[in-house]
Amino acid sequence: MRRTILPRGNNILHTPSAEITDFAAIGNVITDLRGTLDWVETRYNFTRAHGIAAPQIGALIRVSVIRYQDKEYVLGNPVIVENSGVKEEIREGCLSFFEERGSPERFTAVTVDYQDEEGAAQTLEAPNIDLASILQHEIDHLDGLLYTSRMAPDQELLHWDSPPMANM
Repeated sequence: MRRTILPRGNNILHTPSAEITDFAAIGNVITDLRGTLDWVETRYNFTRAHGIAAPQIGALIRVSVIRYQDKEYVLGNPVIVENSGVKEEIREGCLSFFEERGSPERFTAVTVDYQDEEGAAQTLEAPNIDLASILQHEIDHLDGLLYTSRMAPDQELLHWDSPPMANM
């Protein structure tokens, strides 16, 4: 089911999410994350890496759905366990303030430990900045952070002409 994506300014987006202890109990949240992401993909013809985190639909639990190169990852309780030590600025956007873009610094590669939707332990290596940045972006959402917190204080957001995401 498609859910409303919370806009920037909503306090839920700045609240750290709770760890998942019962994966059987979060199936509806995962279904809603998928449904919302399906709607975004169809409406905006997304072709790059993208994802959505549970806080963006009002659920304060540590789960995110990411789609990258025709693969889908359901990441429960994700933790970055290794990083490249090298950061680069990368252009990012966010479904919670879709009409703006910024350039936070992100590690160019990361390794993430997580649990899949059945609760089984998994590891995902992201050897390039495309996948690494989206993992960092979604994990930040679970920690109550927006990508704007990773930008230089004097850096401004750029406006992107697109149909608004309001009334989703």
